Amino acid sequence: TFKIRNDQIEIISLDSFRENVGIGSHLLKKLEEISEEKDITNISVITTNDNLNALKFYQKRGYNITKVIPNAVEKAWKQKPSIPLFAENGIPIRDEIVLEKYLYICLVFIGEWNKFIMLILFEKMLLRCKINIIFNVIIS
Repeated sequence: TFKIRNDQIEIISLDSFRENVGIGSHLLKKLEEISEEKDITNISVITTNDNLNALKFYQKRGYNITKVIPNAVEKAWKQKPSIPLFAENGIPIRDEIVLEKYLYICLVFIGEWNKFIMLILFEKMLLRCKINIIFNVIIS
């Protein structure tokens, strides 16, 4: 399941009843197709620090850890005390981890003959009218 907010898709859950047969990868691929159709450039997911399988799964598919929210699960415990303190793997469940994948990168080359100025702009930043990263590389 997922939610669409502005220029972002947030994965709420990725349910695969059989692991390691490509179902989760196929579902992510389909979600990327949906985001392309809707002109959405960013997909995000939140997991907890104990969920090593999810962290491995998403990072192998191009997602990057963009934020760690320390002790976020503690706040959730107050509302839902049934959340366990420890995962089955023995790791204390404490933090939320945000992973994101940016789907499109624009490369703009401006120059003449052997001199180029290369601007690398993430399309997400262009859409939000915030250009946070610009690399100017002069190649001679």
